Amino acid sequence: MKTIFFLCISLTIFGLFSAFSGFFAKEILVKGTIMHTRTYCGGAAPSEDMIDNMKKSIPFANHKFVIKKSTTDANATPILKEFSTDEKGNFSVSLPKGSYEVFIQEKTQDYEKGMMAQFGRSENCKKWKNTADFTLNVGKKIKAVQTFNMHLTCNGCTPPRP
Repeated sequence: MKTIFFLCISLTIFGLFSAFSGFFAKEILVKGTIMHTRTYCGGAAPSEDMIDNMKKSIPFANHKFVIKKSTTDANATPILKEFSTDEKGNFSVSLPKGSYEVFIQEKTQDYEKGMMAQFGRSENCKKWKNTADFTLNVGKKIKAVQTFNMHLTCNGCTPPRP
């Protein structure tokens, strides 16, 4: 009789655990628009109009992004998901509850080999690759569509422009 009782209790606990683990692992659809401003990164001297345009927040269209779990060392953290924006900067991605860091895909490239090796090993490169472009917090209540603002900085893994 005790064996049957413990078996029933064990099955009940296992069933509850299975039900709740599925509940907590549920992914939530996040829809958003990514807007960006940018930094002048060298080359021909920009006009005043060009500088003003760089300060205006515009959709970050047709670009690829990667998502990583929030951490202190993004370079060593694996990519969880990837997504792309459309021509208006819109995207959608499903994620479990949690805090995530979002990076432009260029930050995942290997700059440590070939022509870029001397810049790819620099502290500027490591810092640039390790800095998230924005944070994504997924909780119970998510707005239908969110706007994410980012500032596009100069690639720290490439040579400085004159």
